[in-house]
Amino acid sequence: MDRRAANTLRILGIVATVVLVIGGCYLLLAIALVVFIRGGLTRNAMILHPQAANAFFGAILATVALVTAGIVMIVKLAKGTVRAPVRSPILATTTGPATAAPRSAASPASRSFRLPLWPAVGDTIDRLVLALVAQVAVSAITLFQLATRPSCPTTGR
Repeated sequence: MDRRAANTLRILGIVATVVLVIGGCYLLLAIALVVFIRGGLTRNAMILHPQAANAFFGAILATVALVTAGIVMIVKLAKGTVRAPVRSPILATTTGPATAAPRSAASPASRSFRLPLWPAVGDTIDRLVLALVAQVAVSAITLFQLATRPSCPTTGR
């Protein structure tokens, strides 16, 4: 497969993973919120459901596990991205083939974790991250507004 196509598929896999992790976290945290409110875990609850605490902490732990698995998957996809070969500054300053040093394996400490991408790809990723952050912010604001609104409208009688 072409190197550019492989990079594109990996980046799309990273984006899909991020979207699925964020959506799964919203779902699990909504379940935890419902269990917290309806299960009697609030301060002024009249009835305490015996399994409410287990379900609440289970949803929270599942959210943490989902985030951890998502991070691991994203790191594996990002490490597999094929990078363009970088010219060594030492080799760039020398002249002639006789002074070129043989290639050696790079030490783990000298590796860079920044992904050198084409400028258009970097701009696209920046815009995509900005759009995802905006979507998460709007969803959080909407969820907060729905949670603070009374469930039954009261009449002014």
